[in-house]
Amino acid sequence: MSKILVTAKQAGSVNALVEPVKELMKRGHDVVVYATGNEAEAKGFGLFNAGINKSPDYNSVLDGVDLLISGLSGTDTPDSQFIRTANRMKIPSIGVNDQNTNYAKRFSSLEDLPSAISLMDGSCLSTMLSQLETELGAEASKRAVVIGWTALDRYAAIRNGFSSSDRERLIKKLGEYSGSKEGIFFHATQNVKVNGDSNFFDYELKVTEKVFQMASDLGKALTVKPHPREEAGITKNFAERFGHAFLPPEACSTLDLILLSDSVTAGRSTCLTEACLLDKNTGGILPEIRDEELIGYPPVQINAIPYTQRWSEISDILEKITSANKQINAKLAENRKRFSVDGKASERLASLAEKIIS
Repeated sequence: MSKILVTAKQAGSVNALVEPVKELMKRGHDVVVYATGNEAEAKGFGLFNAGINKSPDYNSVLDGVDLLISGLSGTDTPDSQFIRTANRMKIPSIGVNDQNTNYAKRFSSLEDLPSAISLMDGSCLSTMLSQLETELGAEASKRAVVIGWTALDRYAAIRNGFSSSDRERLIKKLGEYSGSKEGIFFHATQNVKVNGDSNFFDYELKVTEKVFQMASDLGKALTVKPHPREEAGITKNFAERFGHAFLPPEACSTLDLILLSDSVTAGRSTCLTEACLLDKNTGGILPEIRDEELIGYPPVQINAIPYTQRWSEISDILEKITSANKQINAKLAENRKRFSVDGKASERLASLAEKIIS
């Protein structure tokens, strides 16, 4: 049995390590989880977390450890300090990436490189090489291993486990809200004020109105489910105005509705990630959103789904993802394979860990 230290600061890194922790524990390893972020960032570790320490004694924490598995939150974070200390102590390490960007902020020198770098897919390697200085990029690429999206493993089981009986149960539950004869075209709204930001609210409201209007012009009846924190009535009024079916937030979970749907559209929402992973025709409605803001939406970033950053192209996205054309649907399905999960990324990471310490 090996002693493995798992540590991360930022929430994204934490989420990428939770399932690997479970897998390593299942395999009988002594896993110590050590969070260095705030309570919100560390929350994902749950009961596995041994405690939060923002200024750890790195040498002491690493003493007696056979392997370090760390997030890659940045060179100025404890994640990188743990990796640098492990390198000095001759302890092997795995750095687990969770976003395909900002590699220069994760690795600024050879001392920052872990023994192995876990990447989500092949596109990450080319991005890493393009963002790092030549010598550093060459060495990093030698240590890179494509593992997959460890934070998203569960979606494979959700997708594969949704049966025809589950579908019938949901249709019966939703009744009149369960779509038109053409299909269930779900649009997710989020007309909320984030931290009192009226600009965010005004933008989302404009997106909602444009989507509803253009769908109506195309003769497409949407099924609309608002964000749970939306003010009552706003989205419902828009839906009624343009002839779309309004589904109350409490009617079902958003995940259930995605599973039931034939197509899903959304703006700046994790629904884009979920719908793509659940193999639904998915469209990103992102007018005026800058390229650098698309980082948080992997299926958009790697062109696994159609999306638009222009108001004038919203109808094109709606028409494409609700199309009955077999060739169009086959192409959409093929593109979604660029961003998919098989549910085994955490197993692959655990196997890599065992290979390194064997």
